[in-house]
Amino acid sequence: MGATTLNWIQIDELRVTLLVMVALLSWVVLRYTWRNFALEPSRPRAMGWMLGCLASVLVTLIANHFILFLLSWTSISICLHRLLLFYPERARAVLATHKRMITARLTELLLAVSFVQFYLWSGDATITGTLAHYAETGTVPMAAMLTLVVAALLSCAQMPFHGWLMQVVESPTSVSSLLHAGIVNLGGFLLLSFAPLLTEAEAARWLLGVLSAVSCGLAILIMSTRISIKIRLAWSTCAQMGLMLLEIALGYYSLALLHLVAHSLYKAYAFLSSGTVRPIHNVLVRNSWVTLAWFMFSLVLINGALWLSFGHFKPTAAVLLSLSITLLMSQAHKFSWLKSVLIAIAWVALYTALTLSAAQVMQDGRVHIALDLAVAAWFIVLVALYWWLEQHVAHKVSQRWFIRLNAGLYIDEWFTRLALWLWPRPEERHRYDSVQEEESTS
Repeated sequence: MGATTLNWIQIDELRVTLLVMVALLSWVVLRYTWRNFALEPSRPRAMGWMLGCLASVLVTLIANHFILFLLSWTSISICLHRLLLFYPERARAVLATHKRMITARLTELLLAVSFVQFYLWSGDATITGTLAHYAETGTVPMAAMLTLVVAALLSCAQMPFHGWLMQVVESPTSVSSLLHAGIVNLGGFLLLSFAPLLTEAEAARWLLGVLSAVSCGLAILIMSTRISIKIRLAWSTCAQMGLMLLEIALGYYSLALLHLVAHSLYKAYAFLSSGTVRPIHNVLVRNSWVTLAWFMFSLVLINGALWLSFGHFKPTAAVLLSLSITLLMSQAHKFSWLKSVLIAIAWVALYTALTLSAAQVMQDGRVHIALDLAVAAWFIVLVALYWWLEQHVAHKVSQRWFIRLNAGLYIDEWFTRLALWLWPRPEERHRYDSVQEEESTS
C-alpha cells in the first residue's frame, strides 16, 4: 500500500477509508444531536463535547507518532466521559461511566506500555518506523504485541469488561450511536495498524482469537434473551466487536475492515432509529431437514466463491455467512425455491465483491488455519446449543440456562464488585447498592 508519511501523521488507503466513513457519520450524528437537543438548555455543551470527541477520533486515525496517538486516544475517552454523564442524576449511567473510566485508564496504560516496548525495540516512536524495523529484521516484540492485543480487547468491550457498554444506553441516543458506531471500533483499527507484526505474533493471535471467539459466542446467546431494543443493540455490538477481532486474529484483515465499516454504518442507523423499531421476537427454525439442506447448500456455495476469489477457504467466514443465509431462507416461506436460491447466490456475490474491494485497501495476512477450523467448530456448537434451547423451552435445563443467560452469566456482577473495590468512590458504591436493591425488589 502506498503511503504519505510525515513524522506525526500518516495518510494511507486504510486511513482514508475510515476518515470518509467518520466524516459521514459525524455529519449524521451532529445533525441528529442538534435537532434532538433543540429544547435542552445545555445543547451547546452537548455539541461542544460531541465535536471534541469527533475531532479526537479524526486525529487518532491519522496519528503516526506514538505520543500523538496516545494523547488523541485519551482525549476521546475524556470527551466521551462527559457525554455519558450528560444526565448525572441517572444512577445506572453514573455507575457504568465509572466502570468505563477504570477500563479506559487500564487500556491507556497498556497502550503506553506497548508503545514504550515498540520504541525500545525499534528505536523509532512512530507506527511507520516500527513497521519498517520489522521489515528489516523480521523479528516481532512478542510482549508488546500481547499488551497491544489486551488493550484492543478492553477497548472493544469484550468479556468480562463489557458491562459498561450495556449500561451506558442510559445516555442520549446520539451518544450511544457515536459510541457504538465509531469509538468502540477503534480497537480493531489499532490492530489493523500493526497487522504485519500481528501476523507473525503467534501467541498474540491465539490469545486474541480465543478470547474474542468466547466473548462473541456468549454475547450472541445472551443477546437472544433480551427484549429491550437498545440493550439488544449493545449486546450485538459486543458480539460484532468480538467477531471483528476474531477475523483479525485469523488473518482476514480485509474482511475485518469490511466488517468495521459495515458495522459502523449499520449501528449508527440502528441506534438513531431505535425509537421506531417494532418488538423483536426470536426466530425459531421449524423444519430441521430444510434448515440442514439450506446450510449445506450455502456452505458449498460460499466455499466455492471464496476459493475462486481468494484461492483458499475461510472456514469461519463460510460457516457464519451460511448460518445467516440459512436463517433468512428458512423463514422465507413466501419465496419459491428458485427465488430463494437466487437470493442466496446474490447475497454471496455481494459479500465476495465487497470483500474483494476491501482487499484492495487492506491485504490479508497469513491465514491461521488451525485457529480458523477450531473457531468454525465453536460456532457450529453454539448454534446447535441455541437451537436446542429454543426447541425445548419448557425443559428445566433450558429454563435454568435462560435465567443465567438473561443475567449475563453474572459476569458483570463480579467485575462491578472488583471495580468498586479497586477504585472505590462512595457515591458510586451507594448508587450500586441502590440499583441492586431496586432490581431485587422488582
